[in-house]
Amino acid sequence: MLRHTLCIEVVFIHCILQFFPQPVRRPDSSDDRHVIARHAEIYPKEDELQAVQRIVSHTEKALKFVSDHLADMATAAAKQAAAAKPVVGAGAKPAVGVGAKVGTPPVKTGPVGMQEFVIRMENVKKVYAW
Repeated sequence: MLRHTLCIEVVFIHCILQFFPQPVRRPDSSDDRHVIARHAEIYPKEDELQAVQRIVSHTEKALKFVSDHLADMATAAAKQAAAAKPVVGAGAKPAVGVGAKVGTPPVKTGPVGMQEFVIRMENVKKVYAW
């Protein structure tokens, strides 16, 4: 019974393939061979591809670290600014220096200078052990 079923399936598949013939592949031309050879010459080796992927991964992590750091700085500055604004009630006088610790430098949220950026990137390198 199983052999009979298999034979029917084979005949059925053969009939279907007659109605949907496979495309015939044309022989390679000299241009095709030239393109394939040139591709093999210029395509990077596996270890080179892995190195590029590793560099991209490290760069993405570093940029994410810098982005998170800048976001944290902005959040801290916003909290500090909110804490510095005193709540003034009826007849109350605002206190001077509310929310700011004595001797703490202000948080910079403006553009970063090149020297400061290089220092930050060195810290990123230490974190990710490049």
